[in-house]
Amino acid sequence: MIVRFLSVLLCCALSASVGAAPFAPGARVAFVGDSITHHGQYLRYLNLFYATRFPGSGIRLFNCGINGDATGAVQMRLGEDVCALKPTDVSFMLGMNDANSERMAESYEPNFRKVVEIVRTGCPDVRFHWMLPTIYDATSTAGTTNNAVWRAERVNDIAVPAMRRLAKETDGRILDVNGDMRAWTARLQAEDPKASLVSGDRCHPDRRGGFFIAWSYLRNQCVEPCLDRIVRDAEGKDSLAFTLTEKALPYPIDPAAGDLAAKLPLDQICREEFKVVNLVPGRYTLILDGQPVGTYSSEALARGVDLARNSATPQYRQALEVLKLVDARNEAEVHYRNLVWVWRMLKIRKVDFADAKAVRDYYESQPEKARKTGWLKFVPEWLEQWPRRADILADLERRMREIERVARPIARRWEWRRASDDFALARNGQLACVLVATGNKTVDADIAFFTNAVARISGAELVVVQSGSCRKDVADSALPLQLGTTTNSAPLIRTMPFVKNAMSASTCRSPVSSIVQAERPSSTRTNSSAGYL
Repeated sequence: MIVRFLSVLLCCALSASVGAAPFAPGARVAFVGDSITHHGQYLRYLNLFYATRFPGSGIRLFNCGINGDATGAVQMRLGEDVCALKPTDVSFMLGMNDANSERMAESYEPNFRKVVEIVRTGCPDVRFHWMLPTIYDATSTAGTTNNAVWRAERVNDIAVPAMRRLAKETDGRILDVNGDMRAWTARLQAEDPKASLVSGDRCHPDRRGGFFIAWSYLRNQCVEPCLDRIVRDAEGKDSLAFTLTEKALPYPIDPAAGDLAAKLPLDQICREEFKVVNLVPGRYTLILDGQPVGTYSSEALARGVDLARNSATPQYRQALEVLKLVDARNEAEVHYRNLVWVWRMLKIRKVDFADAKAVRDYYESQPEKARKTGWLKFVPEWLEQWPRRADILADLERRMREIERVARPIARRWEWRRASDDFALARNGQLACVLVATGNKTVDADIAFFTNAVARISGAELVVVQSGSCRKDVADSALPLQLGTTTNSAPLIRTMPFVKNAMSASTCRSPVSSIVQAERPSSTRTNSSAGYL
């Protein structure tokens, strides 16, 4: 706990000089960038965090990225594409495409000063956020085709120092995503030289990389990591029940980022502290809205437990529903950015975008192969949809309001029961009981495989005991599970939706016998060579 507190405190101390803070209620934030922003990977998770952490705050995050943009080219669209949104905040991340130019050292900072001037003219009171550019990964040994190592050097040596200077001049806030990505890339590649936080082209993040970038952005904003602090006094009793509406939902983990998320200190941006004092010593099961979600010792509860990462809670499942809506909105917004990309390219090529015939003639004059790639492939959709772009923007806002509705915390029934009372829950098929080791190496290997797999998928801590240490009447009457070879065991997990909760070795006590015997399908009886659940 102390280490966690100090890590957050250090983050804020390092960022205090540039006013690190989360976006204010009602903020309208335009994220100006290139394809890394346009593709929406990190914005997906920033939207998810702000929707779940600050329900009803009215915060809006706008994707204002365009494929291929740089500090010079972006200037022509700032008025109509950015200032027209009436932003309270603008978050900049540009540099990867500037790094293609050998004159970057001469042009990058002057161009960015011009960008600041244009935005301030259109939005006089705007606050600036300087997102130090994501990395060009020149060190991964994975097979990639884009090996322009000099891009990494230019981003790190030119863009990063220039943006730090501009942040100071504009009283802006620095988000050192670049530093975080470099540090974590080195850490990950020390374990696996092929590891990377970006995709195969070395610069564009996928969903996994987007999750990391959002984590870094939020960490640099020094968001309050604790979504809620709940303390209850059991007053010497061995049970507790109450109804509570929490302040916010947990920040759910996208399965696509699961392996990386397991390594990141996510408690720097999201945790939920729950403490129960003066409980009778023992183990207790938390039951939310009638569903058991975890078992904890009274000692752990007295110290406080973090519920934010418990994926079995109804709050977490609600947050996953929010993620689905955010995903759908993100896809729609990226599609809209494709249309804006066409508009920008028509302007660059001096094609009258107000004249549909002129646009169509230009499109049809291009080689057939070119019309299937890049911005040109979106021209047919642009001709149809650009005239009703106001409806598209209205739909994006409607989607955001639906996200806010689903992200609103609701009152839930909380119960803490002694673990010994959980036998009754087996009747509802909610309780994982015991796996009995048989002495058969093949079967026992399958039991270990099954136990580990269930722990990964459901969070259940299944108990494995030697058959000799388990009462024979319990083993004989427990619901049996016939395990085959290790390679055939995985499908069994999908047939066990009732595996939800953990039990201690006390599972072998006699009450299990009558309960499971009553629930056991008669057709499932097997020989003692089976594993038992």
